[in-house]
Amino acid sequence: MAVVKLNDDLRELGSKEKEEIEHILDTLSELAGESAVMLEQDIAVLTRLDFIFAKASLSRTYNGLRTCFQ
Repeated sequence: MAVVKLNDDLRELGSKEKEEIEHILDTLSELAGESAVMLEQDIAVLTRLDFIFAKASLSRTYNGLRTCFQ
């Protein structure tokens, strides 16, 4: 009977662990949701910077010069 009791305890602890994991994930999702607008703005800025640096890198690869229109 002790084995049955231990098995029941193990299942109960596994269930409590899953509930706690879900609670933690819910909390983290809520925190991320509160910052969603700011995160989207950061992604937009980083995307623009990445594009600028990629153009500069390509220009250096081809020994490019800055155009000057007069």
